[in-house]
Amino acid sequence: MLTVFIGMLTAAAVALVAKAIRPYQEASVQSTQLAASNGQIQNLDAENASLRRRIAYLQTSEGEMSEARKMGYLRPGEIPIVVEGAATPWSDAPAPPSPSPAQNNFRDRAQQFWRSLTGLRSH
Repeated sequence: MLTVFIGMLTAAAVALVAKAIRPYQEASVQSTQLAASNGQIQNLDAENASLRRRIAYLQTSEGEMSEARKMGYLRPGEIPIVVEGAATPWSDAPAPPSPSPAQNNFRDRAQQFWRSLTGLRSH
C-alpha cells in the first residue's frame, strides 16, 4: 500500500512539474518566433529603403534617361548601332556561345560543298 501511495505521489509530482515547465517552454518558442519576425522586418525595411531610393532616382531626369536606354530608346537624331552576337542592355538573353572548332570545320566543309554545287566562289 505504501508503494502505491509513493507511486501516486511521484506521478502527481511529475504532472505538477510538467505543468510548471510548460509556460517556460511556450515562452521560449514564442521568443524564437519573435526574433525571426524581427529579422524579417529588418530585411523588409532594408528592401523598402532600397526601393524608395530607386524610385527617387527614377524620378530624376538622369534616372529616367538610364531606364529608357536600358529599354532601347534613343534620343531624336541618335543612330543605333547593333553588334550581332552581343547582348543588349535591354535583353536578358546572353550572347550566343562561340562555335567550337568542330562546328567551324563542319561549317567550312558545308560552305565548300555549297559553292561547288552553285559555282559561287568565296570573296
